Amino acid sequence: MDFSLLLSSYATVWSNPEVLLMTFIGALGGVLLGAIPGMTATMGVALLIPFSFGMDL
Repeated sequence: MDFSLLLSSYATVWSNPEVLLMTFIGALGGVLLGAIPGMTATMGVALLIPFSFGMDL
C-alpha cells in the first residue's frame, strides 16, 4: 500500500467538518460518561442504545 494514498485518504476524511464535529461530540460524550462514578463502559452503551433507534442506517 502506498503511504501517500493513505495520507490522502485521511486528509479527505478529516477535512469534512461533519466528521470533525461528530468525532468531537463522541469524545466529549465519552469523557463525560467516563467521569460519572460507577459508570462502566457497558452501562454507558446500554444507556445510549435508545438513541440509535432514531438513526438511519
